Amino acid sequence: MSSNNGTSMRQSPVPCDGDDSWTSGIPYLLFPDDPNRPPSPITNTRDNNIRLYIHFGLIVFGFLVAVAYFVGQLFQPIPYGRHTSGSGRLPVPVRIAKMVVALVPNIVFFILSYFLAGQHFNQAPNIVFFCLYVIHYLERGIVNPLVSRYSNTKIRLWIPLSWFLTGLLISYINAEFIGSAEYCNNYLYDPRFLIGLVLFIVGFALNRVADYQLVCLRESRTDTKHAIPKGPLYFLISCPNYFGEGLQWFGWAVMTWSLAGLVLWLVSEATFVPRSRQNHKWLRNQFLDYPSLRRGLIPFIF
Repeated sequence: MSSNNGTSMRQSPVPCDGDDSWTSGIPYLLFPDDPNRPPSPITNTRDNNIRLYIHFGLIVFGFLVAVAYFVGQLFQPIPYGRHTSGSGRLPVPVRIAKMVVALVPNIVFFILSYFLAGQHFNQAPNIVFFCLYVIHYLERGIVNPLVSRYSNTKIRLWIPLSWFLTGLLISYINAEFIGSAEYCNNYLYDPRFLIGLVLFIVGFALNRVADYQLVCLRESRTDTKHAIPKGPLYFLISCPNYFGEGLQWFGWAVMTWSLAGLVLWLVSEATFVPRSRQNHKWLRNQFLDYPSLRRGLIPFIF
């Protein structure tokens, strides 16, 4: 099978039990000159690798961002919420900042990238992934900022700005991949899709319930007092909201079967792991009667 310009093209997806289905998207281009390797999910050809190199370069950069986030926050928590005593320089409203950070890179830019850079955006698995991503960030960008009760209504400008730039990177590589990848036949019944989807839904539900329980700790939007988190999800860990969202993005990485999804999960965990450690330590120091059984992020372990 070949196109008019002589490049090899895949005209139909491979079976889900074929060898190509497990290498599609991972690791992209370890053997770019091998004529027997499957076409790239980004270019859909074996010979045109420029776009693939750019995509893979952004993947590597995303890994480096995850490392930088993790190391930086391991030693110094980002100064917002309970980890800051004031708004600092160049303060901006935290609700508006979180709306912009969620909606512009992860909704507007994501949708444009999906349709403009995508090559198979009208296939069933790709549409499912698109809808899941958009639903998450619509909730994150509209519902969450409106119902949350913040201890500090201002946030330093550089914090949402860094989130904004990271969001552009993450949303683009994921939109480009899920808009272009040609998944194997019957991928909606594939174990990778089914397991990943369950993890995504369970993680999303845990995250939302945990956040709602935090909202209920404060009597009104103007209440800035801290209290010991309560509720079934907080019985064993201090940050079930982080645990839930981490589980959600791990499910995303599994069901999209992509390095782009893996980068999204790693960047998320680069914040969740040190942040949960710092939150747990802060709560134990703040409340002498804080439950000794609780851990920060993983029950009985961490």
